[in-house]
This record gives sequence, C-alpha cells and structure tokens, in this order.
Amino acid sequence: VGDRLARAALVLLAAGAAWLTLLHHVLSGALWRGAALLMGAGLACFLVQAWLFYRHRHRPALDPGMRLAAAGLVLLGLGLVIAVPVVLMNVPQHVWTAYVMAVVLGISTFVAALYYKIVPFLVWYHRFGPLAGKQPVPRVGELYSARAANVAGGLLFIGALGTTASVLFGQPTMTRMAAVVLVSGVLVEASQMLQLARKQP
Repeated sequence: VGDRLARAALVLLAAGAAWLTLLHHVLSGALWRGAALLMGAGLACFLVQAWLFYRHRHRPALDPGMRLAAAGLVLLGLGLVIAVPVVLMNVPQHVWTAYVMAVVLGISTFVAALYYKIVPFLVWYHRFGPLAGKQPVPRVGELYSARAANVAGGLLFIGALGTTASVLFGQPTMTRMAAVVLVSGVLVEASQMLQLARKQP
C-alpha cells in the first residue's frame, strides 16, 4: 500500500505538537481544541495506515511481535475514542486518567512489540551471522520461544486494556487485578530479552 496516510499523519502530528509547544501559554479552549483536533486526525491517519499494512501483508500468520504491535495500535485507537469526550466535554478526572493511560500504554506496548523484532535480529547478526555458511545456525525467530512471547503479549494487552477500562469506569479493585496481569507480561518479556542477550552459538 502507499504511504500517503503516513505522510499526512506526520504533518498533522507535527503541526499539533508545534501548536501546543509554541502557544501553550496563550491557549484558550478553542485554540486548545484545534491543536487536539490536528493531533487526533494525525493519529487516526497513522492507525488507518497501519491497518492497511496489516490487511495487505504477504505472510498470513503474524509473529508474536506483530501481534503485540497490533495490540498497541488497538490501545491507541481506544485512547483516540476516549479523547473525544475529553476534548469536547467536561468529564470527570478519572476519564482524563483513562485517556492518558490508553495512550501511554498503547505506545509502550507498541515499543515492547518492536523488541521482539529488533533484539533477536541484533543478537543473530552479531553472534550467529559470522558463522552462517560455516556451520548450522538457528534462524532469527528460533532464538526465543514464540509461545512465551505470545503469553507475554497476551498478558500485556489484557493488563493494559483492563487497567484502562477499570479506571475509565471507576473500578479500583479491577484496576489492581489488571495491573498485576500487566506487570506479569512485563516480567515475561523482560526475562525473554535477558535470555536473548545471553544467547551464544
């Protein structure tokens, strides 16, 4: 697919960020909403561009990293939905908190997904690449457990979604339970990254 939406996202997000940076000390309600509209439109363009990439992918099966990246995009989409009443209405503080959580956890989950793409490749390139053709070496995807990665991704997504939703609807007990699930996902992925960093031929 083309990248027109990605270009539009870049322009809109940069314009909104510049608007907030340069005019934050004089922003009235209308001006603040204008900056929010620019950034919201930029995020929407980014999400649609990502969806098109997923839809037109060559490989039908998604690896754990791509699944987790999709989860991060879903959380960003949720943040965009919550942003509508936050920007247009006078909502309670916990709705603001849920909005920020959805965006921050969405970005964090997306970054966590990239570790499953980048770290195995760097380890393979540095430690196994020079041996390729001289002796059997594992493929990049064989350096870590896909099953454990899927478990980590599931825990991260369920924990992030549950934490955001429970804050949005004012359920502190559910928030604590979802936070435990989220931390469990973090620990599983962190242990995998540590194991990857110590892989040797």
